Amino acid sequence: ARFGTVNAVCSQIVAEHAIALGRSPRVEVIPEGSHGHVFAIAADAAIERHAPVLNDLSEALGHLEQKFGGEAAASDWRKSVRRIIELARSNGIAAADLTASADRSVATFLELLPEPAEDAERLDADLADAVAAAVAAIPNEVSKTADKTVSQLRQTASALRRKDRVGWPDWARLSKCGCANKDGQVFADALDDLNRVASRHPAHPRLRDDCTTFIRTVFVCAAEALAAYQSHKAERGLVDFIDQEALALEALGLPEVSERIGERIGRLFVDEFQDSSPLQLAIFAALAPLVDESTWVGDPKQAIYGFRNADSALTQAAMTGVAAQSSVAPDLLSRSYRSRSGIIELVNASFEPALIAMGLDPAEHAFSGTIRSEQGFARNAIDVWWLEGKQELQFAALAEAIRTAVSPGSNWFVEDRDGGVKPMRAGDVAVLCRSRADVAKSAAALSALGLKVAVEREGLARTQHVELVIAAYRYLADSSDTLALAELSRFLSDDPQSDAWLRALGEDEPWQALAASVPIVPDLDALRERIMSLTPADLIDAIVLLPEVTRRIESWGDVIARLDDLEALRGFARDYEATCSGAGVPATPSGLVLAVATEDPSRPRSLRDDAVSIMTYHGAKGLEWPCVVLTGLARAPRARLWEPVAEADGEIDWREPLSGRWIRFWPWPYGSQEKDVHLDASGSASPLGVQAGVNARDEEARLLYVGMTRARDQLVLAPPAKGSLSWMSVLDG
Repeated sequence: ARFGTVNAVCSQIVAEHAIALGRSPRVEVIPEGSHGHVFAIAADAAIERHAPVLNDLSEALGHLEQKFGGEAAASDWRKSVRRIIELARSNGIAAADLTASADRSVATFLELLPEPAEDAERLDADLADAVAAAVAAIPNEVSKTADKTVSQLRQTASALRRKDRVGWPDWARLSKCGCANKDGQVFADALDDLNRVASRHPAHPRLRDDCTTFIRTVFVCAAEALAAYQSHKAERGLVDFIDQEALALEALGLPEVSERIGERIGRLFVDEFQDSSPLQLAIFAALAPLVDESTWVGDPKQAIYGFRNADSALTQAAMTGVAAQSSVAPDLLSRSYRSRSGIIELVNASFEPALIAMGLDPAEHAFSGTIRSEQGFARNAIDVWWLEGKQELQFAALAEAIRTAVSPGSNWFVEDRDGGVKPMRAGDVAVLCRSRADVAKSAAALSALGLKVAVEREGLARTQHVELVIAAYRYLADSSDTLALAELSRFLSDDPQSDAWLRALGEDEPWQALAASVPIVPDLDALRERIMSLTPADLIDAIVLLPEVTRRIESWGDVIARLDDLEALRGFARDYEATCSGAGVPATPSGLVLAVATEDPSRPRSLRDDAVSIMTYHGAKGLEWPCVVLTGLARAPRARLWEPVAEADGEIDWREPLSGRWIRFWPWPYGSQEKDVHLDASGSASPLGVQAGVNARDEEARLLYVGMTRARDQLVLAPPAKGSLSWMSVLDG
């Protein structure tokens, strides 16, 4: 018998049949925590080779800005490269075959744009004239309505005087300029002319050229980095988890291996099948005919890991296909052993349309009942907390409601270990959030009321204080990294909402203006002179010890936890140095930056049983609490249109899960501008966009299902009192 994770079983198959595969039986498996280090060492040269072109294009495409009005992180081409590599490997696409994905990405992206204008220089000249005319028409006293317009005009005029190119987000902003009646008809007419000229940006030939070059260069960089990574491992006798899966699939295709496995293995069991990648499904499909019986266990309603390479459509097709071929009816576990009757009744009533839209039979997937008793509970299992006011007030109201519920004398009860009930306490409550930003805001609001919190600890590199240090580190490694400088300006500003960094980019000398807004630039420039004598970890220490950095981090509060995180970053840097030393290659600043982005190291654990648990919906999968509070119910689903995703041609054939797979990558060239830029409409209306919208709707419904079914005793919906509950609309199917 073979028990373990997919990787563990694949490792056994590869080790036992290494000779048949033409490989040495002695290989070293890269530990899970070291993948990023090894990849950074191997791919550093390939990544840096394309950095000058991609950095320049990133600036033109608005990647200094947060996407979609701040709802998504700023684009980072390095992350896109890494994501393409992950998708290629989990979908059985070789480095040499990525060119085909690049070609299709370019072709499908260009279909979203209108026919190009004939004369790019004429468009640029018309814009320059329209900007100049609008600047000349600015009234002496400007209305508040026109403040942003005037600022944008002056920044663009400054850029044009310097002969700098105008980025595509600025073209989009210039197409939406407005003013008030008090600003005068002359100014209004000038803005109308400007809007008309700037609104031609979708047809600008240079937009097509920029995006085409960006797509192709990202794919070339990914192919070279992947090839370098594979060569690096082969030369050193190393394999990682995906290598083991790919080699196991190769072994299963050899007649002598498949015959031997069929003789030795009688039954195959697969758990959490719905989270399988296409490569893993190919392994299961290859094993199934070799054994006497094959049992796949999974819940398609909980397939929420599309961002981790799982393909819910493929695994659902496989479940349906296997059930149709099997002589034994599927065994459906419909009785709840976790939740009270009110919770399962709400789930059954709410999700029927969504299940039908997913192609699932509600009768088969509804709960048939529960073993839980209602004896001793003073409240219904379902509650709704309407949150009033702006977002900050909503988080404060949420925290106050939780404090009231867990206070002595409240009528909130949960089941105790003996089957009775007990008063609910902080450690019985979990708050589920849609984003890590909301996790932080919820934690801050609860802490302000004196409640202990246990926050999800994934994503060291996504914490505010580590982002500050890494931005300083990136500028230290490369003084031309404008994005790093802009991030430093934002972090070190006394006003978190300040757009000083954006205004600096519009000055006659933008780099100098941006550098002037960052008080630690002289210190970093001085450190750069010593960079050859300091290790990457030494540089991290030097940045953290800068007085302004220390002061800023301390001003954000929760100092002990932040220092723990920075200590973890130092440890990660030391581990990176050790890995480089063992491999006989230099530890470089750019290599450490790549390792942090690739490995996404975890934060130190901070879990306590007397604290309110706060985490994302994804992080809650597989867990349960007596009381679960669902937040973020107004957030609309967002399709994965503008990031690398795996696509499949034609009808899905679960028996050939790696057939017809390719990677689509459409860059978003408008930064924070998310509406009325042509691509927002043409992208979502395209055939690929329509399917992406369906996929997003279904995955959001499954995510909401996961959230609701985490609760044992009490389920609380905490929506805003005003506005539409956009997320809940996915229940309509």
